[in-house]
Amino acid sequence: MSSFRDKGTEIITLIQNKVVPLMDKYETNLEEILEEVIQTGWFLQQANPILEFYVLDVLDLVVDFGSPEQIRECAHRYIRSLSEEMQETFKNDYNAYQRDGQAASTIAFRKLIPFMTERNISLPL
Repeated sequence: MSSFRDKGTEIITLIQNKVVPLMDKYETNLEEILEEVIQTGWFLQQANPILEFYVLDVLDLVVDFGSPEQIRECAHRYIRSLSEEMQETFKNDYNAYQRDGQAASTIAFRKLIPFMTERNISLPL
């Protein structure tokens, strides 16, 4: 139970430190918020064990309100932010999913890879 409570506290802290300042900065201008999210990659700079869940929430925000180009850029920015080893894992998981529908090795990859496939988003160059 303590672990669940700790994760809840971490999520609240992320919202207070990242989302609220953006909302305060841009008030209700969603276009500027999306651009900030995509261009700065602020959601990627967390050294946090719940980052995978947070990245998925940010991706959902971009999917709900962004353009196809913004969605692609957000996904590519996330992939490029990974270590070289994790980028290679992502590439292998992506290819295995394309080839035979095999599930990916991490939670974020399991959501992102089918999401990219459905929208014809290729791997970043």
